[in-house]
Amino acid sequence: MIKKKEGIKILRIIFYIIAAIIMLWSVITIFAFIVFNHKMVESYPHVPSLIFHILGIIAWGNIIGMIALIRYRKWGFWLYLGVTIAVIILYLIGKMNFFLAISGIIGPIIVYLLLRPRWRELK
Repeated sequence: MIKKKEGIKILRIIFYIIAAIIMLWSVITIFAFIVFNHKMVESYPHVPSLIFHILGIIAWGNIIGMIALIRYRKWGFWLYLGVTIAVIILYLIGKMNFFLAISGIIGPIIVYLLLRPRWRELK
């Protein structure tokens, strides 16, 4: 049987892994929007190229938010949630994949569920 302290350590490790994956994905996104911007504009001709630049800049918010969450700062979660909502809005404005846009909310939900037992400890 897993003791409560061990369970919390396991949740913390899972959270760190998810945070690392989100940060890595954000770095890949930034790189892709900088290097392959012209390919994305060709793939989505109906989407203004400015949206791709904005998405690349917004990805930095994910990195900052995850670093803040790892340091137990509550505002990191709110930044991550705000970035997610901004990305969903940009996807909908650009008339990109609707399912992909809406599925972006899964990340903040998972992060919140992992943080919920420790929410009061966040600064």
